Amino acid sequence: MREEIRRHILTTMIPDMTQRYRKFKRSWGAYYAYDSATGNSVTLKTRDRIEADLKVQAMNETERQPVHDRGRPIARDAHLARGDGAYRRQEDG
Repeated sequence: MREEIRRHILTTMIPDMTQRYRKFKRSWGAYYAYDSATGNSVTLKTRDRIEADLKVQAMNETERQPVHDRGRPIARDAHLARGDGAYRRQEDG
């Protein structure tokens, strides 16, 4: 009984691993990315297959990131990079 429950949980918890962006090559040799959500295509500005693969992989990876990571203020990142603690002082007081 317990194994059946575990098996059922694992089958229902399979994440959706569909890729939003797919690459394709135009007849003149330039690579493009097709956005499956909107149906638009954008140029990858390259004719190199490996570079196009890396760009599409990066585009798909940004889609998998949690939303709160995208909204971090730039000023916070600058203060953290400097290491002077100015951001911590702003938050505390």
